[in-house]
Amino acid sequence: MSEKRQENRLFGKNLKIERLRLGLNQSELAQIGGVSKATQVAYEADSTRPDAAYLARVSEAGVDVHWLLTGRRAAPGVQWELLFEISALVDEWIGERGKPTPPAERNDLLRNLYAQFCADNRIDIEQMRATFRLVK
Repeated sequence: MSEKRQENRLFGKNLKIERLRLGLNQSELAQIGGVSKATQVAYEADSTRPDAAYLARVSEAGVDVHWLLTGRRAAPGVQWELLFEISALVDEWIGERGKPTPPAERNDLLRNLYAQFCADNRIDIEQMRATFRLVK
């Protein structure tokens, strides 16, 4: 099989992988993408390719379109709401701490906590308290 033909077959397979990763069935992704279920099936079977409008709509639902098109995962973006929530909690802790906290120490703590909770996109309060106890 030619490299181009093999590449075309990967698109549909990878689209299915993304759909399953997001926990969606074909009807659900079709609805998000603004197409019929039959069209979604055709995309995943490599019978036809989606247009840019479909790709834009499914990317909003979390499909890694960059990966579909290039074979490389997109770099994750900053989860701003999580970062803001962690920042507020760090500032609250600093206020309760009762001693000066240099900006570099605050930023290191913020960086470490964000990295700790980023994968789950949620804060584990017990883990956060344990981290605060480690910072004297």
